[in-house]
Amino acid sequence: MRCAARSRGHTLIELCVSLALLVLVGAAVMSLSFAVRGRHSAESAYALDLEHTWRALDRVEHDLRSGRTVHADEGVLELSIRGDDVSWLLTDGHLIRSDDSGQVVVARSVGRFDATHDGEATSIALAPRRRTAGAVDPAPVRTTVRARVTEDVR
Repeated sequence: MRCAARSRGHTLIELCVSLALLVLVGAAVMSLSFAVRGRHSAESAYALDLEHTWRALDRVEHDLRSGRTVHADEGVLELSIRGDDVSWLLTDGHLIRSDDSGQVVVARSVGRFDATHDGEATSIALAPRRRTAGAVDPAPVRTTVRARVTEDVR
């Protein structure tokens, strides 16, 4: 008789144990899901920063190819393009292009802007800014442009 009564269902303790296991598995899955979502968000933001860095580098390269006089010093690039004075500088993580018509923010979240001129060519290095405090600095994107310089370069 006891066996017949036992086969009718589960005890309260069995149900509580299975419910506790279900909650633990659900919590682990949710934790993993949040971690993956956070990582995806960070990677997407970095990819966008890198895309903006490439576009900014293209604009700097275009100005260098059009420039006549080039002066590069300590993260500031100054050019003379068809009579206009153009300068590029990094301020508070914003790469800014200034000319006679005003200033334009070309890229945000820039961590590094280096411009060096050796007499025949100008080298540019741009890197996105670190997104988190403990992260490694992102590798810079580099290019070297031989400008058509007609005046003496400082």
